[in-house]
Amino acid sequence: MLPLIALFLAAFAFGTTEFVIAGVLPEVAQGLGVSVPTAGYLVSGYACGIAIGGPLLALATSKVSRKTLLIGLAIAFTLGQVACALAPDFTAMLLLRIATAVAHGCYFGVAMVVAVSLVAGAASRPAGLAREVRVLGRQQVWTSLILMLMLMIGQFALFTYITPMLLEVTGLDESLIPWVLLLNGVGATIGVLVGGKLADWKLMPSLIVMLALQAVALGVIHLVSPYPVPMIVAIVIWGGLNFAIGAPIQTRILAWTADASNLASALIPSGFNVGIALAASLGAAMLNAGYGYRSLPLAGALAMLVAVVVAIGSQAWEWR
Repeated sequence: MLPLIALFLAAFAFGTTEFVIAGVLPEVAQGLGVSVPTAGYLVSGYACGIAIGGPLLALATSKVSRKTLLIGLAIAFTLGQVACALAPDFTAMLLLRIATAVAHGCYFGVAMVVAVSLVAGAASRPAGLAREVRVLGRQQVWTSLILMLMLMIGQFALFTYITPMLLEVTGLDESLIPWVLLLNGVGATIGVLVGGKLADWKLMPSLIVMLALQAVALGVIHLVSPYPVPMIVAIVIWGGLNFAIGAPIQTRILAWTADASNLASALIPSGFNVGIALAASLGAAMLNAGYGYRSLPLAGALAMLVAVVVAIGSQAWEWR
């Protein structure tokens, strides 16, 4: 139990580092002397560090004891956070976040395999690089990675800029923003639990329905964004759907790569974070091009519709 608690606490620290910046993005932009869309690249850069550096570091350290590796990565992450707090300008902050994110990406991939082995009561046998790469060619795996991309674009094109949207479009007082984000987090927590149950029950049908509901939720957010109470309710529901969808996607990947899971498990956070990087960059580009904050959920809804088509196609392919 203690090892699982340690992994949980580390996951909380890593997740907080990645996501909390969205709630204080205007303040970060002001403190670093850049615009809000430019500050959004701190989210993109961190996501790129996880997506690209994480799997590469996981492969480079494949012969290192997992316990030793996890401890070393946690220490590197902690030192990176201290360095970020002392960063003198935007460029330094961006580079330090990218470097820290590499440790984050590797940690999550390794920790996922360790957690599964702890629960199962047996350690997995290393599969070899060729076999690790070969399983990625299974359509259930690469289509699930596409679903990850679309899910994150659907979430983070909006979530990266949720604070300025709530302030400028919805008209909420700044003191209410943390409470709205807390409610979004409550919805996300419930979503994780529900998504896990649905993954065990009817994985693909549940996933397809939730992806469609996510598209609807983002459309509703676009419509109700000027109205505080409906907007808050929509954000809570949206948060629940965001995290309910993640569990079935991860379950599907791990199920189809059980015979060679190290690289695939490292690619799970990579898939999520490529999507986050694309989403934050897309949002910044749309804002810089003159589109308002209300356009962001529409971009996310379009990504979710693409995900629905991919999921249906993948399931039909599997049934052939």
